[in-house]
Amino acid sequence: IFIPAISENDEKAMILAAARKALPDEIERRVKAIVNSAEGAFKLDQKAGINWRDTNIARLVRSEHLYTPRVEVFDSELLSIDQKKRIQEKLTAIIKQQVETLLANLLKLQNIELDDNKVKNNKIEKKKKSEFEVSSQTEAELIQNDEATTNKEGETGAKQQEDNYIDEPIQNDEASQKVSTPEASMMSGVARGIMFRLYENLGVMSRTLISDQLKEMPDSDKPFLARAGIRIGTETVFMPELLKPAAIKLRAMLYSIYNQDFPSCGPPPEGRVSINLVKGIDDNYWLSAGYRRIGDKVMRVDMVERVAALVRTAARSGEFGITDEMLSLAGVSRDTMASMIIDLGFEKLREEEAEDPEKPAISVFIKKQRQTSRRMKQVKSGESGEKQQNQS
Repeated sequence: IFIPAISENDEKAMILAAARKALPDEIERRVKAIVNSAEGAFKLDQKAGINWRDTNIARLVRSEHLYTPRVEVFDSELLSIDQKKRIQEKLTAIIKQQVETLLANLLKLQNIELDDNKVKNNKIEKKKKSEFEVSSQTEAELIQNDEATTNKEGETGAKQQEDNYIDEPIQNDEASQKVSTPEASMMSGVARGIMFRLYENLGVMSRTLISDQLKEMPDSDKPFLARAGIRIGTETVFMPELLKPAAIKLRAMLYSIYNQDFPSCGPPPEGRVSINLVKGIDDNYWLSAGYRRIGDKVMRVDMVERVAALVRTAARSGEFGITDEMLSLAGVSRDTMASMIIDLGFEKLREEEAEDPEKPAISVFIKKQRQTSRRMKQVKSGESGEKQQNQS
């Protein structure tokens, strides 16, 4: 809206000079309209362009920080430096507000240690205040008792009573120090590391990234993770509240801006729990949006957890096949379900003929054995073989 349609062949300088004289009021009016517009008047397109009333006026570009992209107002020779600055400040405030609103709990993971210390300090201060009030009340009672005794027994008796009670405040202080010591369990560095790792990955990451940390994490950390809104699934670590459409779109955009990667397909359409796999797109892009590639599908991570739970239940008895419940939940064909099961860490053993000759063969799966467990079995079988030879 501020770019004049002037060809290079025109006497550009002369025309711009005339425009600046004739249009300053109109340009200022539009700048004020932008600055005073509500958040809803601005829209982001798939390439991080910022549109105001269906007109592209700026774009978001990468900064040093994942969550704070920089606003770049489109250059116009009709805009003054001050006007461009006002537009930039307005757009920066809007983007900042959106990030802080939609990703509030995710942003807290960056300074979880500071927040945790604030909570603990508040609790300690409340305890100290309560104990001080009790101590003050006790001292007041002692003084009242002391005065009553003085009236009855005289100054000598009062002095004896004072000697008897002089240690009471000291004993209360010692008790206060014991009570004020934080008795609740402290969050370990392992949990803080997991939270910060999740913050760095826009609230979603593969469980394999932190498998070693999870083995070291004490059970006392689990309530802290739960209160932070973090779910540790068998496949993915994520924050369920970030799987809402607005948060999905924003996180995918932040990933694209920071990594300079704007897939033409964009994130999955609003309300869809799975889509067909789009080739050539980095898996991390899908994860940033709260989805995961599985088989030839891209599925929302909470749905992947539900499908994985069904498969694990079927695998408890050893060999298993695809059930109707799996197909219904995933909403896929048998072939697609087979590829999904393989991606979940199971292997296909064989195919068996169906009872109905018109139906396709039945795939049989089993959980993959870890290399270490296979080696242990081989060692045990070797030891048993040696024992038999020695006995013979």
